[in-house]
Amino acid sequence: MDVLPNEVLLPILALVDGASLVRCKRVCKRWLALVEAILQHRHVIWKMICQSEIDRDMLLELLGNSYPEDESGAVEMDWFSVYKCWYSTRVVSEFPHHIRKLKSFKGLVTCLKTSVSLNVFRRSPHDHSSCCSCVDSAVTPLSEVKEATESAAARICNDRLAALSLYRCVLSLMRLTLTAGGVEFHPLLRAFLQERFCSWIGLNEHCVFHVGSYWKAGKMCITSCVRETWKLAPVDREEPLYITLALVQRQGILVIATVDMGLYISVDAGRHVSEIKAARQWNGRVTALALRGSLLAIGLCSGWLCVYRVRDSLVDMEYRQPDWSRQLYEDPVIAVDVTSEPDTKQPTVVAATRQEVHVVTWLFGSV
Repeated sequence: MDVLPNEVLLPILALVDGASLVRCKRVCKRWLALVEAILQHRHVIWKMICQSEIDRDMLLELLGNSYPEDESGAVEMDWFSVYKCWYSTRVVSEFPHHIRKLKSFKGLVTCLKTSVSLNVFRRSPHDHSSCCSCVDSAVTPLSEVKEATESAAARICNDRLAALSLYRCVLSLMRLTLTAGGVEFHPLLRAFLQERFCSWIGLNEHCVFHVGSYWKAGKMCITSCVRETWKLAPVDREEPLYITLALVQRQGILVIATVDMGLYISVDAGRHVSEIKAARQWNGRVTALALRGSLLAIGLCSGWLCVYRVRDSLVDMEYRQPDWSRQLYEDPVIAVDVTSEPDTKQPTVVAATRQEVHVVTWLFGSV
């Protein structure tokens, strides 16, 4: 009441009799008790809200694919920030954006991966890696990463790592264990996919998903006692899709780019596939895909970056234009990733060409 000026407060009180004022006091006390209870148990309450409103696979993804062991809603997990991160993806078309360019690195970018606070990208020559803070854009070189076998794709979920090698298209699944000396790898299974060089994988708690270049899709159950349950079969379509790029994520979400510049999406592991027909008007081939939460980022060979908010239903995706799009470069976008600002949880997309890396942030205020 102290913040209300007298010229506002006095006319209100003039309309209230004694009985009404007593009732108002009782109501305010009850509201105060409710607010205090909410503040006291806010971690448990926001955890319940997150679990009820956000799909479990998406929630696991927003938590960094590492679900907290403590089921009591303890304070080490900021569930309000998780909800804010999820909710803010709805508003990329309504809020202003800020674009900044990363500087101070040399060589050509070949790939990138982001976390909440860091962007990591590999650059040639000699496959050196660099990392950059999402806050101040300072670039720090990392030690050279040497791999015995070059990987076409790698996915992490909880303590599992799935890697797909270019040579003979071998899928390896390992369990990771943190030790004082670093990380130990425990092999779980190996599978030969016979898909040559064009193949894409996804990983969640229960399955490894796979898409091949001739629209062959399959999955392997990794929680079953039967290890060799891998099956590959063409998805039932009247016309085959010749794939140039695929994104496989969560519980069977597939985003597929084809040689004829088509773009397709499925949220049920390929049983129902919808074409995003707006992509035919972009006059550019899709060269990069990334999905986190409900934000789908699409990079084009024309240097354009397009961002969609993917809803549970794909009914409106067929002719819908991107929620946000901008030409960042003249050169092709070779890699994109989706993250959020570490403090504000504002939606953030990182995009790269061979020479440049840009960070796009939407200036979302609060829930």
